[in-house]
Amino acid sequence: MFYAFSDLIGEENLNTALSKFIEKNKFKGPPYPTSIELVENIKKVTPDSLHYAIKDMFETITLYENEVVDFTTKALNNGTYKVDITVNVSKYRSGKNGIRFYSDNQLDSIFYKTETMKSPKLSLPLSDYIDIGIFGEEEIDGKKKEIVLYLQKHKITSIHNKMTIIVNQKPTEIGIDPYNKLIDTDSKDNRMKL
Repeated sequence: MFYAFSDLIGEENLNTALSKFIEKNKFKGPPYPTSIELVENIKKVTPDSLHYAIKDMFETITLYENEVVDFTTKALNNGTYKVDITVNVSKYRSGKNGIRFYSDNQLDSIFYKTETMKSPKLSLPLSDYIDIGIFGEEEIDGKKKEIVLYLQKHKITSIHNKMTIIVNQKPTEIGIDPYNKLIDTDSKDNRMKL
């Protein structure tokens, strides 16, 4: 979780919080510092818009179900490619015995349902910054290697999301949280090949 959190708030900010915590508590006798005090130091360097991540990553067991639903590409006249992407994101908390909770207060869950779905997809409210990646291929030393054409965080506020991104090379694969920084219950569907 520290890697994902560092990626979100910046390595320098996280290292500042950790350094201050260590400096304050090194060689300290009882009572020893707790993880609660560490999280308080981390909150001080975290922008308000990212405080949800502290709760998700340090204070609760929060899991995701991210999936690429579909994507299409279209070559444009100027040599670039238009990529239309559809992804689903669901976030929940895990309680005792693995019971899923889609609400922190039994009032605030969100859902997505189409006419063809048997049951709706549920989620905790979303305001999460999640990586969207678009990948291509390049021949290096006679072998095809994956290259990153686009990798940026997008603010996700709903379960079902559509977006359009322009890239400079023909894409071969796209992904949501493509490097699995978040704890996902089934990360095999985070990426889709063309």
